[in-house]
Amino acid sequence: MSVESTDQTPVFSDKDEQELKSKADELSRSDLQTINALKEIAPLLNKVQQHELITPALAHILSLSGTVEGVATLLRVPEVLAALVILTQKKTGELSKDACSALVNVAASSDGADCLLATDIAAHCLQLSGEETDVLAVLLAATADPQFELRAVAGMAFVAGMAFNNLTAGRDGAERVARHLLGDRDALRRLMEAFTSDPGGVGAIFARVLANLAQVPDMRRYYMNHETRVLQNFLPFLTHGNAACRAGVAALVNNCVFDIDEHEWLLSPEVDLLSYVLLPLAGPEEFDEEDTNKLPPDLQYLPTDKQREPDPDIRMCLIETVNLTQTVGLVFGNCETQTVGLVFGNCETKTVSLVFVNCETQTVGLVFGNCETKTVGLMFGNCETQTVGLVFGNCETQTVGLVFVNCETQTVGLVFGNCETQTVGLVFGNCETQPLCAKKSSREFIRSCNTYVIFRELYKWETTDKLRDAAEAVIDILIRYESEIGVNNLYDLEIPEDVKEKIEKLSVANQ
Repeated sequence: MSVESTDQTPVFSDKDEQELKSKADELSRSDLQTINALKEIAPLLNKVQQHELITPALAHILSLSGTVEGVATLLRVPEVLAALVILTQKKTGELSKDACSALVNVAASSDGADCLLATDIAAHCLQLSGEETDVLAVLLAATADPQFELRAVAGMAFVAGMAFNNLTAGRDGAERVARHLLGDRDALRRLMEAFTSDPGGVGAIFARVLANLAQVPDMRRYYMNHETRVLQNFLPFLTHGNAACRAGVAALVNNCVFDIDEHEWLLSPEVDLLSYVLLPLAGPEEFDEEDTNKLPPDLQYLPTDKQREPDPDIRMCLIETVNLTQTVGLVFGNCETQTVGLVFGNCETKTVSLVFVNCETQTVGLVFGNCETKTVGLMFGNCETQTVGLVFGNCETQTVGLVFVNCETQTVGLVFGNCETQTVGLVFGNCETQPLCAKKSSREFIRSCNTYVIFRELYKWETTDKLRDAAEAVIDILIRYESEIGVNNLYDLEIPEDVKEKIEKLSVANQ
Protein backbone atom coordinates (compact mmCIF):
# COMPACT_ATOMS: atom_id res chain seq x y z
CA MET A 1 0.00 0.00 0.00
CA SER A 2 1.30 3.46 -0.78
CA VAL A 3 1.35 6.42 1.57
CA GLU A 4 -0.68 9.26 0.16
CA SER A 5 -0.65 12.84 1.34
CA THR A 6 -3.69 15.06 1.35
CA ASP A 7 -4.22 18.80 1.34
CA GLN A 8 -7.64 18.48 2.91
CA THR A 9 -8.03 19.89 6.40
CA PRO A 10 -10.24 17.74 8.65
CA VAL A 11 -13.31 19.50 9.92
CA PHE A 12 -13.24 20.07 13.66
CA SER A 13 -15.04 22.27 16.14
CA ASP A 14 -14.58 23.80 19.56
CA LYS A 15 -16.64 20.92 20.86
CA ASP A 16 -14.08 18.45 19.48
CA GLU A 17 -11.29 20.34 21.22
CA GLN A 18 -13.12 20.39 24.54
CA GLU A 19 -13.96 16.70 24.25
CA LEU A 20 -10.33 15.80 23.54
CA LYS A 21 -9.18 17.82 26.54
CA SER A 22 -11.81 16.16 28.73
CA LYS A 23 -10.84 12.65 27.66
CA ALA A 24 -7.14 13.44 28.10
CA ASP A 25 -7.93 14.53 31.67
CA GLU A 26 -9.67 11.20 32.24
CA LEU A 27 -6.64 9.30 31.03
CA SER A 28 -4.44 11.21 33.45
CA ARG A 29 -6.24 9.53 36.35
CA SER A 30 -5.21 5.88 36.55
CA ASP A 31 -8.61 4.75 37.80
CA LEU A 32 -10.23 6.20 34.67
CA GLN A 33 -7.93 4.73 32.01
CA THR A 34 -10.87 3.10 30.38
CA ILE A 35 -11.39 1.53 27.01
CA ASN A 36 -14.35 3.82 26.34
CA ALA A 37 -12.20 6.92 26.83
CA LEU A 38 -9.61 5.57 24.42
CA LYS A 39 -12.27 4.78 21.83
CA GLU A 40 -13.58 8.33 22.01
CA ILE A 41 -10.12 9.87 21.82
CA ALA A 42 -9.02 7.94 18.71
CA PRO A 43 -11.00 9.96 16.09
CA LEU A 44 -10.24 13.24 17.87
CA LEU A 45 -6.50 12.70 17.55
CA ASN A 46 -6.98 12.88 13.79
CA LYS A 47 -9.53 15.69 13.71
CA VAL A 48 -8.07 18.25 16.12
CA GLN A 49 -5.18 20.22 14.63
CA GLN A 50 -3.83 22.13 17.65
CA HIS A 51 -0.74 20.30 18.83
CA GLU A 52 -1.08 21.61 22.36
CA LEU A 53 -4.42 19.81 22.62
CA ILE A 54 -3.19 16.53 21.17
CA THR A 55 0.03 16.44 23.20
CA PRO A 56 -1.51 15.62 26.63
CA ALA A 57 -3.65 12.79 25.25
CA LEU A 58 -0.74 11.39 23.26
CA ALA A 59 1.52 11.63 26.31
CA HIS A 60 -0.88 9.51 28.34
CA ILE A 61 -1.18 6.95 25.55
CA LEU A 62 2.61 6.79 25.37
CA SER A 63 2.71 6.29 29.14
CA LEU A 64 0.14 3.50 28.86
CA SER A 65 2.28 1.78 26.25
CA GLY A 66 5.14 1.60 28.73
CA THR A 67 3.49 -1.03 30.92
CA VAL A 68 2.27 -4.57 30.31
CA GLU A 69 -1.20 -3.69 31.57
CA GLY A 70 -1.31 -0.53 29.46
CA VAL A 71 -0.37 -2.39 26.30
CA ALA A 72 -3.06 -4.98 27.03
CA THR A 73 -5.58 -2.13 27.26
CA LEU A 74 -4.40 -0.51 24.02
CA LEU A 75 -4.66 -3.81 22.19
CA ARG A 76 -8.36 -3.84 22.99
CA VAL A 77 -8.79 -0.51 21.19
CA PRO A 78 -7.38 -0.95 17.66
CA GLU A 79 -8.79 2.46 16.74
CA VAL A 80 -6.15 4.07 18.96
CA LEU A 81 -3.39 2.02 17.36
CA ALA A 82 -4.63 3.14 13.95
CA ALA A 83 -4.60 6.76 15.18
CA LEU A 84 -0.97 6.30 16.25
CA VAL A 85 -0.12 4.99 12.78
CA ILE A 86 -1.79 8.02 11.19
CA LEU A 87 0.01 10.44 13.52
CA THR A 88 3.29 8.72 12.68
CA GLN A 89 2.55 9.31 9.01
CA LYS A 90 1.81 13.01 9.46
CA LYS A 91 4.58 15.61 9.21
CA THR A 92 4.14 16.80 12.78
CA GLY A 93 7.61 16.58 14.29
CA GLU A 94 7.62 15.50 17.92
CA LEU A 95 3.99 14.35 17.79
CA SER A 96 4.85 11.88 15.06
CA LYS A 97 7.90 10.70 16.98
CA ASP A 98 5.87 10.23 20.18
CA ALA A 99 3.19 8.32 18.29
CA CYS A 100 5.83 6.09 16.74
CA SER A 101 7.47 5.62 20.17
CA ALA A 102 4.16 4.25 21.44
CA LEU A 103 4.13 1.84 18.48
CA VAL A 104 7.66 0.75 19.48
CA ASN A 105 6.41 -0.16 22.95
CA VAL A 106 3.30 -1.93 21.69
CA ALA A 107 5.34 -3.93 19.16
CA ALA A 108 7.73 -5.11 21.90
CA SER A 109 5.25 -7.86 22.79
CA SER A 110 4.35 -10.59 20.33
CA ASP A 111 0.64 -9.87 20.79
CA GLY A 112 1.26 -6.19 20.10
CA ALA A 113 3.26 -6.92 16.97
CA ASP A 114 0.56 -9.30 15.73
CA CYS A 115 -2.13 -6.69 16.34
CA LEU A 116 -0.26 -3.90 14.54
CA LEU A 117 0.32 -6.13 11.53
CA ALA A 118 -3.32 -7.28 11.41
CA THR A 119 -5.50 -6.19 8.51
CA ASP A 120 -8.10 -4.55 10.74
CA ILE A 121 -5.58 -1.84 11.70
CA ALA A 122 -5.44 -0.83 8.03
CA ALA A 123 -9.24 -0.78 7.95
CA HIS A 124 -9.34 1.51 11.00
CA CYS A 125 -6.76 3.81 9.36
CA LEU A 126 -9.02 4.11 6.33
CA GLN A 127 -12.05 4.78 8.54
CA LEU A 128 -10.30 7.46 10.63
CA SER A 129 -8.43 9.35 7.91
CA GLY A 130 -9.96 8.37 4.60
CA GLU A 131 -6.50 7.27 3.47
CA GLU A 132 -5.49 3.74 2.60
CA THR A 133 -2.37 2.90 4.61
CA ASP A 134 -0.99 0.51 7.19
CA VAL A 135 1.82 0.35 9.70
CA LEU A 136 4.34 -1.19 7.27
CA ALA A 137 3.72 1.43 4.60
CA VAL A 138 4.14 4.24 7.13
CA LEU A 139 7.28 2.80 8.71
CA LEU A 140 8.85 2.06 5.34
CA ALA A 141 8.20 5.63 4.29
CA ALA A 142 9.65 7.01 7.52
CA THR A 143 12.76 4.85 7.44
CA ALA A 144 13.63 4.16 3.84
CA ASP A 145 12.26 6.94 1.65
CA PRO A 146 14.66 9.91 1.51
CA GLN A 147 11.91 12.10 0.03
CA PHE A 148 9.61 11.61 3.01
CA GLU A 149 9.75 14.65 5.29
CA LEU A 150 9.61 12.57 8.45
CA ARG A 151 13.14 11.39 7.74
CA ALA A 152 14.31 14.93 8.41
CA VAL A 153 12.77 14.98 11.89
CA ALA A 154 15.55 14.47 14.43
CA GLY A 155 15.43 10.91 15.65
CA MET A 156 12.29 9.97 13.74
CA ALA A 157 13.95 7.51 11.39
CA PHE A 158 15.65 5.77 14.30
CA VAL A 159 12.40 5.46 16.29
CA ALA A 160 10.64 4.07 13.23
CA GLY A 161 13.53 1.64 12.82
CA MET A 162 13.05 0.51 16.43
CA ALA A 163 9.39 -0.16 15.67
CA PHE A 164 10.44 -2.21 12.65
CA ASN A 165 12.94 -4.06 14.83
CA ASN A 166 10.29 -5.04 17.37
CA LEU A 167 7.76 -6.01 14.70
CA THR A 168 10.29 -8.41 13.18
CA ALA A 169 11.74 -9.81 16.42
CA GLY A 170 9.29 -12.71 16.51
CA ARG A 171 9.01 -15.33 13.81
CA ASP A 172 5.40 -14.49 12.91
CA GLY A 173 6.12 -10.78 12.59
CA ALA A 174 9.29 -11.44 10.62
CA GLU A 175 7.36 -13.66 8.22
CA ARG A 176 4.64 -11.06 7.65
CA VAL A 177 7.14 -8.26 7.07
CA ALA A 178 9.30 -10.49 4.86
CA ARG A 179 6.27 -11.44 2.78
CA HIS A 180 5.47 -7.74 2.31
CA LEU A 181 9.06 -6.85 1.38
CA LEU A 182 9.58 -9.79 -0.95
CA GLY A 183 6.45 -8.67 -2.77
CA ASP A 184 7.84 -5.14 -3.04
CA ARG A 185 11.52 -5.52 -3.93
CA ASP A 186 11.93 -1.76 -4.30
CA ALA A 187 10.88 -1.28 -0.66
CA LEU A 188 13.28 -4.05 0.38
CA ARG A 189 16.10 -2.40 -1.55
CA ARG A 190 15.38 0.93 0.13
CA LEU A 191 15.35 -0.74 3.54
CA MET A 192 18.80 -2.18 2.90
CA GLU A 193 20.00 1.20 1.66
CA ALA A 194 18.76 2.76 4.89
CA PHE A 195 21.37 0.56 6.58
CA THR A 196 24.24 0.79 4.11
CA SER A 197 23.91 4.57 3.63
CA ASP A 198 24.44 5.31 7.33
CA PRO A 199 25.78 2.20 9.10
CA GLY A 200 27.47 4.22 11.82
CA GLY A 201 24.36 6.22 12.68
CA VAL A 202 20.63 5.76 12.17
CA GLY A 203 21.28 2.92 9.75
CA ALA A 204 22.68 0.66 12.48
CA ILE A 205 19.17 -0.14 13.75
CA PHE A 206 18.34 -1.58 10.33
CA ALA A 207 21.14 -4.11 10.64
CA ARG A 208 19.06 -5.64 13.44
CA VAL A 209 15.93 -5.54 11.30
CA LEU A 210 17.70 -7.30 8.44
CA ALA A 211 19.04 -9.89 10.89
CA ASN A 212 15.54 -10.46 12.29
CA LEU A 213 14.23 -11.02 8.78
CA ALA A 214 16.87 -13.72 8.31
CA GLN A 215 14.73 -15.91 10.59
CA VAL A 216 12.58 -16.47 7.51
CA PRO A 217 13.80 -19.08 4.99
CA ASP A 218 12.63 -17.04 1.99
CA MET A 219 14.60 -14.03 3.22
CA ARG A 220 17.71 -16.16 3.71
CA ARG A 221 17.31 -17.37 0.15
CA TYR A 222 17.10 -13.74 -0.94
CA TYR A 223 20.25 -12.82 0.99
CA MET A 224 22.11 -15.86 -0.31
CA ASN A 225 21.05 -15.62 -3.94
CA HIS A 226 24.17 -16.71 -5.81
CA GLU A 227 23.62 -14.18 -8.59
CA THR A 228 22.72 -10.96 -6.77
CA ARG A 229 25.48 -11.09 -4.10
CA VAL A 230 23.31 -9.47 -1.41
CA LEU A 231 25.04 -11.21 1.50
CA GLN A 232 28.49 -10.30 0.19
CA ASN A 233 27.56 -6.61 0.42
CA PHE A 234 26.96 -6.97 4.17
CA LEU A 235 30.12 -8.87 5.13
CA PRO A 236 32.57 -5.91 5.22
CA PHE A 237 30.45 -4.37 7.98
CA LEU A 238 31.64 -7.09 10.39
CA THR A 239 34.63 -4.83 11.05
CA HIS A 240 32.76 -1.51 11.00
CA GLY A 241 33.44 1.02 13.74
CA ASN A 242 29.86 0.96 15.04
CA ALA A 243 29.16 -1.91 17.46
CA ALA A 244 25.42 -2.03 16.74
CA CYS A 245 26.18 -2.30 13.03
CA ARG A 246 28.64 -5.16 13.62
CA ALA A 247 26.24 -6.94 15.95
CA GLY A 248 23.38 -6.82 13.47
CA VAL A 249 25.48 -8.13 10.59
CA ALA A 250 26.99 -10.85 12.81
CA ALA A 251 23.46 -11.96 13.72
CA LEU A 252 22.40 -11.93 10.07
CA VAL A 253 25.40 -14.08 9.10
CA ASN A 254 24.74 -16.43 12.00
CA ASN A 255 21.16 -16.92 10.86
CA CYS A 256 22.23 -17.54 7.27
CA VAL A 257 24.57 -20.41 8.17
CA PHE A 258 21.60 -22.39 9.50
CA ASP A 259 20.96 -23.42 5.90
CA ILE A 260 23.47 -26.26 5.77
CA ASP A 261 23.03 -26.76 2.03
CA GLU A 262 24.59 -23.32 1.50
CA HIS A 263 27.76 -24.00 3.54
CA GLU A 264 29.82 -25.03 0.53
CA TRP A 265 28.90 -21.82 -1.28
CA LEU A 266 29.45 -19.68 1.83
CA LEU A 267 32.96 -21.08 2.24
CA SER A 268 33.78 -20.78 -1.46
CA PRO A 269 35.95 -17.95 -2.87
CA GLU A 270 32.76 -16.38 -4.21
CA VAL A 271 31.72 -15.45 -0.65
CA ASP A 272 34.83 -16.20 1.45
CA LEU A 273 32.73 -16.13 4.61
CA LEU A 274 35.39 -17.77 6.78
CA SER A 275 37.81 -14.89 6.23
CA TYR A 276 35.19 -12.33 7.21
CA VAL A 277 34.26 -14.28 10.36
CA LEU A 278 37.85 -14.94 11.45
CA LEU A 279 39.21 -11.43 10.88
CA PRO A 280 37.42 -9.85 13.88
CA LEU A 281 38.61 -12.76 16.05
CA ALA A 282 42.24 -12.41 14.98
CA GLY A 283 44.79 -10.39 16.92
CA PRO A 284 48.26 -8.97 16.23
CA GLU A 285 50.12 -12.24 16.81
CA GLU A 286 52.83 -13.19 14.34
CA PHE A 287 53.09 -16.72 12.97
CA ASP A 288 55.92 -18.56 11.30
CA GLU A 289 55.97 -18.68 7.52
CA GLU A 290 54.40 -22.12 7.29
CA ASP A 291 51.40 -21.20 9.45
CA THR A 292 51.04 -17.81 7.77
CA ASN A 293 50.93 -19.25 4.27
CA LYS A 294 48.11 -21.61 5.24
CA LEU A 295 45.90 -18.74 6.42
CA PRO A 296 43.42 -17.02 4.08
CA PRO A 297 45.13 -14.04 2.39
CA ASP A 298 43.15 -11.46 4.39
CA LEU A 299 44.49 -12.91 7.65
CA GLN A 300 48.15 -13.01 6.67
CA TYR A 301 50.62 -10.47 8.06
CA LEU A 302 48.10 -8.48 10.09
CA PRO A 303 49.40 -5.20 11.56
CA THR A 304 51.00 -5.21 15.00
CA ASP A 305 48.22 -2.97 16.33
CA LYS A 306 45.40 -5.26 15.10
CA GLN A 307 42.57 -5.32 17.65
CA ARG A 308 40.10 -8.14 18.19
CA GLU A 309 36.36 -7.54 18.28
CA PRO A 310 35.88 -5.77 21.66
CA ASP A 311 32.25 -6.79 22.22
CA PRO A 312 32.05 -10.26 23.85
CA ASP A 313 28.53 -10.87 22.55
CA ILE A 314 29.65 -10.28 18.99
CA ARG A 315 32.70 -12.51 19.49
CA MET A 316 30.42 -15.27 20.76
CA CYS A 317 28.13 -14.83 17.78
CA LEU A 318 31.08 -15.16 15.40
CA ILE A 319 32.46 -18.19 17.24
CA GLU A 320 29.06 -19.86 17.13
CA THR A 321 28.87 -19.19 13.41
CA VAL A 322 31.78 -21.63 13.16
CA ASN A 323 30.63 -23.98 15.91
CA LEU A 324 28.12 -23.95 18.74
CA THR A 325 29.56 -24.32 22.22
CA GLN A 326 26.70 -26.72 22.94
CA THR A 327 23.79 -27.61 20.73
CA VAL A 328 20.32 -26.97 22.01
CA GLY A 329 19.58 -30.60 21.25
CA LEU A 330 22.34 -31.62 23.62
CA VAL A 331 20.77 -29.72 26.47
CA PHE A 332 17.05 -30.02 25.84
CA GLY A 333 16.57 -33.00 23.56
CA ASN A 334 13.23 -32.16 21.97
CA CYS A 335 12.81 -28.63 23.28
CA GLU A 336 9.27 -28.21 22.05
CA THR A 337 7.78 -30.02 25.03
CA GLN A 338 9.14 -27.74 27.74
CA THR A 339 7.42 -24.44 28.45
CA VAL A 340 9.10 -21.20 29.34
CA GLY A 341 6.81 -21.08 32.32
CA LEU A 342 8.69 -24.05 33.76
CA VAL A 343 12.00 -22.36 33.14
CA PHE A 344 11.21 -18.82 34.20
CA GLY A 345 8.11 -19.14 36.33
CA ASN A 346 6.07 -15.94 36.10
CA CYS A 347 8.72 -13.60 34.76
CA GLU A 348 6.61 -10.48 34.71
CA THR A 349 7.24 -10.03 38.42
CA LYS A 350 11.01 -9.89 38.03
CA THR A 351 13.14 -6.79 37.60
CA VAL A 352 15.74 -6.42 34.90
CA SER A 353 18.55 -6.68 37.42
CA LEU A 354 17.16 -9.97 38.67
CA VAL A 355 16.57 -11.30 35.20
CA PHE A 356 19.98 -10.66 33.71
CA VAL A 357 23.28 -10.74 35.48
CA ASN A 358 26.44 -12.04 33.85
CA CYS A 359 25.52 -14.12 30.90
CA GLU A 360 27.14 -13.10 27.69
CA THR A 361 29.68 -15.73 28.61
CA GLN A 362 27.25 -18.57 29.29
CA THR A 363 26.43 -21.49 27.04
CA VAL A 364 22.89 -22.63 26.46
CA GLY A 365 23.59 -25.52 28.74
CA LEU A 366 24.74 -23.25 31.54
CA VAL A 367 21.90 -20.85 31.02
CA PHE A 368 19.02 -23.28 30.91
CA GLY A 369 20.26 -26.54 32.43
CA ASN A 370 17.79 -27.41 35.18
CA CYS A 371 16.58 -23.80 35.27
CA GLU A 372 13.44 -24.47 37.28
CA THR A 373 15.37 -24.43 40.53
CA LYS A 374 17.46 -21.35 39.87
CA THR A 375 16.74 -17.66 39.87
CA VAL A 376 16.87 -15.96 36.52
CA GLY A 377 19.56 -13.73 37.91
CA LEU A 378 21.97 -16.66 38.01
CA MET A 379 21.48 -17.45 34.39
CA PHE A 380 22.02 -14.41 32.25
CA GLY A 381 25.00 -12.21 31.79
CA ASN A 382 25.49 -8.46 31.59
CA CYS A 383 22.12 -7.93 29.94
CA GLU A 384 20.37 -5.89 32.55
CA THR A 385 19.11 -3.45 29.96
CA GLN A 386 18.13 -5.92 27.26
CA THR A 387 14.71 -7.06 26.23
CA VAL A 388 13.49 -10.57 26.03
CA GLY A 389 11.11 -9.43 23.32
CA LEU A 390 14.17 -9.12 21.13
CA VAL A 391 15.96 -11.92 22.89
CA PHE A 392 13.33 -14.59 22.72
CA GLY A 393 10.91 -13.21 20.15
CA ASN A 394 10.54 -16.36 18.12
CA CYS A 395 14.13 -17.42 17.77
CA GLU A 396 14.22 -20.93 16.48
CA THR A 397 16.80 -19.75 13.97
CA GLN A 398 18.97 -17.84 16.44
CA THR A 399 21.58 -18.85 18.94
CA VAL A 400 21.77 -17.42 22.41
CA GLY A 401 25.06 -15.83 21.49
CA LEU A 402 23.55 -13.56 18.90
CA VAL A 403 20.47 -12.66 20.87
CA PHE A 404 21.93 -10.50 23.63
CA VAL A 405 23.03 -7.64 21.42
CA ASN A 406 22.26 -3.94 21.92
CA CYS A 407 18.66 -4.23 23.04
CA GLU A 408 18.85 -1.57 25.72
CA THR A 409 15.67 0.19 24.72
CA GLN A 410 13.09 -2.15 26.23
CA THR A 411 11.99 -3.11 29.71
CA VAL A 412 11.32 -6.52 31.13
CA GLY A 413 7.73 -5.51 31.75
CA LEU A 414 7.19 -5.25 28.02
CA VAL A 415 9.29 -8.29 27.35
CA PHE A 416 8.08 -11.17 29.41
CA GLY A 417 4.43 -10.41 30.04
CA ASN A 418 3.17 -13.83 31.05
CA CYS A 419 5.81 -16.17 29.70
CA GLU A 420 4.05 -19.33 30.76
CA THR A 421 2.27 -19.64 27.43
CA GLN A 422 5.42 -19.64 25.30
CA THR A 423 7.20 -22.92 24.72
CA VAL A 424 10.92 -23.40 24.59
CA GLY A 425 10.31 -24.89 21.19
CA LEU A 426 9.28 -21.44 20.03
CA VAL A 427 12.36 -19.92 21.58
CA PHE A 428 14.97 -22.38 20.37
CA GLY A 429 13.16 -24.12 17.57
CA ASN A 430 13.71 -27.83 17.18
CA CYS A 431 17.49 -27.75 17.52
CA GLU A 432 17.92 -26.64 13.91
CA THR A 433 21.26 -24.91 14.43
CA GLN A 434 23.83 -25.85 11.76
CA PRO A 435 27.09 -23.89 12.20
CA LEU A 436 29.87 -24.08 9.64
CA CYS A 437 31.59 -27.01 11.39
CA ALA A 438 28.50 -29.18 10.99
CA LYS A 439 29.49 -31.03 7.80
CA LYS A 440 32.64 -33.05 7.24
CA SER A 441 33.55 -31.24 4.01
CA SER A 442 33.24 -27.87 5.75
CA ARG A 443 35.34 -29.00 8.70
CA GLU A 444 38.06 -30.19 6.34
CA PHE A 445 38.07 -26.85 4.54
CA ILE A 446 38.15 -24.90 7.81
CA ARG A 447 41.12 -26.98 8.99
CA SER A 448 42.93 -26.39 5.69
CA CYS A 449 42.70 -22.63 6.26
CA ASN A 450 44.69 -23.00 9.49
CA THR A 451 41.74 -21.73 11.50
CA TYR A 452 43.29 -23.56 14.43
CA VAL A 453 45.98 -20.92 15.03
CA ILE A 454 43.40 -18.11 15.09
CA PHE A 455 41.35 -19.89 17.73
CA ARG A 456 44.43 -20.97 19.66
CA GLU A 457 45.52 -17.35 20.07
CA LEU A 458 41.95 -16.26 20.77
CA TYR A 459 41.75 -18.86 23.54
CA LYS A 460 44.96 -17.57 25.13
CA TRP A 461 43.78 -13.95 24.85
CA GLU A 462 40.23 -14.42 26.19
CA THR A 463 39.62 -13.61 29.85
CA THR A 464 35.97 -14.67 29.97
CA ASP A 465 35.47 -18.33 30.82
CA LYS A 466 32.48 -18.77 28.58
CA LEU A 467 34.26 -17.44 25.53
CA ARG A 468 37.38 -19.45 26.33
CA ASP A 469 35.18 -22.55 26.51
CA ALA A 470 33.61 -21.65 23.16
CA ALA A 471 37.02 -21.18 21.53
CA GLU A 472 38.24 -24.43 23.07
CA ALA A 473 35.24 -26.28 21.64
CA VAL A 474 36.21 -25.15 18.14
CA ILE A 475 39.83 -26.15 18.76
CA ASP A 476 38.68 -29.57 19.93
CA ILE A 477 36.95 -30.18 16.61
CA LEU A 478 39.81 -28.83 14.52
CA ILE A 479 42.49 -31.02 16.12
CA ARG A 480 40.47 -34.22 15.78
CA TYR A 481 40.71 -36.56 12.81
CA GLU A 482 37.49 -37.19 10.91
CA SER A 483 37.93 -40.89 11.67
CA GLU A 484 37.58 -39.98 15.36
CA ILE A 485 34.47 -37.90 14.75
CA GLY A 486 32.94 -40.64 12.65
CA VAL A 487 29.89 -38.77 11.31
CA ASN A 488 29.26 -36.39 8.44
CA ASN A 489 27.00 -34.01 10.39
CA LEU A 490 28.02 -33.35 13.99
CA TYR A 491 24.53 -32.21 14.89
CA ASP A 492 22.89 -35.43 13.84
CA LEU A 493 24.50 -37.15 16.82
CA GLU A 494 22.10 -38.70 19.31
CA ILE A 495 23.09 -38.08 22.91
CA PRO A 496 22.17 -40.88 25.34
CA GLU A 497 19.92 -39.83 28.20
CA ASP A 498 22.50 -40.68 30.86
CA VAL A 499 25.07 -38.49 29.11
CA LYS A 500 22.57 -35.62 28.90
CA GLU A 501 21.98 -35.87 32.64
CA LYS A 502 25.72 -35.77 33.33
CA ILE A 503 26.13 -32.72 31.09
CA GLU A 504 23.29 -30.91 32.83
CA LYS A 505 24.78 -31.68 36.25
CA LEU A 506 28.16 -30.40 35.11
CA SER A 507 26.52 -27.26 33.75
CA VAL A 508 24.82 -26.58 37.08
CA ALA A 509 28.06 -27.26 38.95
CA ASN A 510 29.94 -24.83 36.69
CA GLN A 511 27.48 -22.08 37.54
